[in-house]
Amino acid sequence: MDRRALRKRLLYAYAGTFAAFCSLLFWPAGTVLYWQAWLYIAVFLGMGLAVSLVVLRDDPALLAGRLTLTPLAEPDPAQKIIQCCASVLFVAMMILCGARRPSAARGTSLARQFARLRRILQKSALAAAAVYLVTAAGALSRTPSG
Repeated sequence: MDRRALRKRLLYAYAGTFAAFCSLLFWPAGTVLYWQAWLYIAVFLGMGLAVSLVVLRDDPALLAGRLTLTPLAEPDPAQKIIQCCASVLFVAMMILCGARRPSAARGTSLARQFARLRRILQKSALAAAAVYLVTAAGALSRTPSG
């Protein structure tokens, strides 16, 4: 298979994967205003595409074989079972992530999200400063052992 046809198959495979990810994450969430899902899709597909393009450049035969591979195409029966279970669990994970999206994705305004983040960071900064002071005071009050 030539590189041009392989590149076209790769594009179709990623378009299908993008559509599947969108339906698995946004349909249970009930909205496309779910930035965490968009970030997940971008990172997952972006890194996968980067690796696929390197493999296309270096070993097109390997990429052609990987594009045709499905869980049921595994030669070993144990591998078929493992791959099928992994696929089902991956799909279930994506559906659950969409169904259990954070409350920020359910209509909380962006300003409220940033205000909450600021409060959390202030509390954690105060806690970190208190731990540092207690540690420093303990270190200063110790006498060197000889």
